[in-house]
Amino acid sequence: MATIPPNSEADEEHSLWRPLHGPNDDWPLVVCDFSSIEEQDMILNDDLHRDRAVENTLLHSNEKHRWHYIGGQAIEDVLVFRVIDSTGKRARKCSQTPLFFVMIVECGESN
Repeated sequence: MATIPPNSEADEEHSLWRPLHGPNDDWPLVVCDFSSIEEQDMILNDDLHRDRAVENTLLHSNEKHRWHYIGGQAIEDVLVFRVIDSTGKRARKCSQTPLFFVMIVECGESN
């Protein structure tokens, strides 16, 4: 994932996501529609490292969340999304995570 630096007019950050090998069927990046996230779903979290401490946001599960992904994403299928927008005019934060898809196949007895 590559991060595009924020512009000088606002604290805004975008990310670019594409698989190095495709199609990506087992670990797609899923992003949550920001309009489905309620304020109480998010809490601030300290992310501690040996050489620094940063702050991030944890998203608690809510059945109202709407998640989206690109199925079978090929290397030419690029997903660009806004991660942060300090102006408050658009999504303030974007919640995203890779999700491992497990395929379950029902096996029946053969006659």
